[in-house]
Amino acid sequence: AGLKSIVQDTPAVGTVGGINKVVYSWWQTRSNLALQPSGENQSLCRFFQSELRLLRLYGGRPDAAFCGQDFLNALEMEIRAKGVYTMEGFTKDASNDFGQGKISLQGLGTFTWEPMLDQLGESKRCYVLDSRRIKVRPMEDEDDKTLTPTRPYNYLVFLHNITWTGAMTCQQLNAQGVYSII
Repeated sequence: AGLKSIVQDTPAVGTVGGINKVVYSWWQTRSNLALQPSGENQSLCRFFQSELRLLRLYGGRPDAAFCGQDFLNALEMEIRAKGVYTMEGFTKDASNDFGQGKISLQGLGTFTWEPMLDQLGESKRCYVLDSRRIKVRPMEDEDDKTLTPTRPYNYLVFLHNITWTGAMTCQQLNAQGVYSII
């Protein structure tokens, strides 16, 4: 089911391992699907500064943010509207007359464009993750299993397959978040 089965749009619905997510907020991801970007108010920038504190509330340390094209464009628009000038200017490359460096938030890291979100029709989304809390766990005796079927007698080919079977698990959902602009 992938990442969307862990970081859900409706965090207070359903159960996780038999635990009701409505009762226990530890098992609820952070979610806000109605963010309104504004170059004048810088609402996205302000939202993420306060949201980062809430993602860290119970020991979470979010370290990755994957965004669709529209979300990243809205974030860049807000930053350019007010102009955040640093010692290096808007970019670190001195030969570039027009541009902006990567968008990052202190304590979170860089907002990274994920093309798969655009292909899935979710270009207005952003997923903020704590990679320490999400693990890919292999099934017993199925981790990088090598298969070598017998070679057909009339072909000089080598057949060699490696398969993997497992699951993605998460131990702290309240350190993950999904956000969307409208």
